[in-house]
Amino acid sequence: ARLERAFTAVRHFSADAAHELRTPLTILKGEIEVTLRSPAAEEEYRRVLASCLEEVDRLSALVEDLLFLARSEGGAVSLPQMPVNLADVLAEVAQALQALADTADITCTVASSPTLWVQGNASLLFRLIFNLGENALKYTPVGGTVTVALSQRGREATLEVKDTGPGIAPEEQARIFDRFYRGDPARGRGGTGLGLALARSIVLVHSGRITVESVVGQGSCFRVVLPLVPSS
Repeated sequence: ARLERAFTAVRHFSADAAHELRTPLTILKGEIEVTLRSPAAEEEYRRVLASCLEEVDRLSALVEDLLFLARSEGGAVSLPQMPVNLADVLAEVAQALQALADTADITCTVASSPTLWVQGNASLLFRLIFNLGENALKYTPVGGTVTVALSQRGREATLEVKDTGPGIAPEEQARIFDRFYRGDPARGRGGTGLGLALARSIVLVHSGRITVESVVGQGSCFRVVLPLVPSS
């Protein structure tokens, strides 16, 4: 069964890579070809090179995301067993989200959190919380609100990311964590379409669960539940 999952993950990675890399590579190739065909000033060459470098960086990040998804689906992701304080991770994420919110003229509130320890990888947990916060900001209109809160419920840590965006139709909620799923065209806001798929994979490799509650016209709440480190 594990070998079958690994083969399935490889097939998915190949299909995803072909799907997502084709367009940016075509653009990159075209920009270079046009520049080489005609003489240009040094400033123009620098502009094109800077643009190409930016696209290469984006493609590199995309490939890393696709590889992580493939490895996690194939059961090949091994996490160091290290206690991580979610409150510290949330404090770091809060700074990044606040900068995005200020630019978008959205109120972003990150509630103060108790010390909550989980087993896992701090970098992946940062990515998880940031992805959910960034997704909420992306779909929240100017003047709207995004709220991020962390709490303890029994032996579990619960993270909630709420927004006042357009909401997600019931028929879309079951597919919102699928890679590349866009759903309602009104929700098309750019990006790779991998953010929520990555969030789900990160949650699963931390033995947690992720759900969404949403009402069209009122907003959404993404909820992540992770097991706490047992008290000694």
